[in-house]
Amino acid sequence: EQVDLLREALADRPGIVILGICLNDTEDHADAKLMNAFRRQLHQRPGPVLGAVLARSRFLSWLYAKTDDARVRRAYLDYYRRLYHPDYSGWKYFLHGLGEFRRLCSEQDVRLLAVVFPLMSDLDGGRYPFTDAHEKIRKALKDEGIDGASVTTTGSSGVRIQTTTLEKKDLDTLTDALTKAYKVDSSDVSATTIGPTWSSDVTSKAVRGLV
Repeated sequence: EQVDLLREALADRPGIVILGICLNDTEDHADAKLMNAFRRQLHQRPGPVLGAVLARSRFLSWLYAKTDDARVRRAYLDYYRRLYHPDYSGWKYFLHGLGEFRRLCSEQDVRLLAVVFPLMSDLDGGRYPFTDAHEKIRKALKDEGIDGASVTTTGSSGVRIQTTTLEKKDLDTLTDALTKAYKVDSSDVSATTIGPTWSSDVTSKAVRGLV
């Protein structure tokens, strides 16, 4: 589907194609087994007997909630680890798609730039748990000869995107794309040619809205 959209875009002869990559882009929606198992892990409820016990004890209800939060968190992290397993069908489709994007852009002599977005909800503090996924994507981009951009946060509400050197027209194109993606004014996006780096002071709410 994305490759078909790329073909339509290339018909307009752009100077650059910006490929936005989110960590769940490797999901294989035809693999209902994995996705349904993940949903079941997130939405488990106590049985009738346990539910009756919890209803009578505020302490046990609190303890159950804390334990269940930890279980859901483990399931969440495990799900994303599975999305990047070498044998997972979605990862294989993703790699094939990268190759198709690179081939089609190369045939039209159009520069392809990939921007890999982190899971914004996990950037609030502490250790970011998906660095391995980012590293696998970075290696896949490198293997295909695709320029990649790194995304980090600055302060409590800023986002910084750093790439290899781009021409001014490509800088303008990417700046416009960031303005639309983060729903901010163009004055909130700045660019430098040392990197280059874009930074945008956006609220946490706006950043999470992108995910």
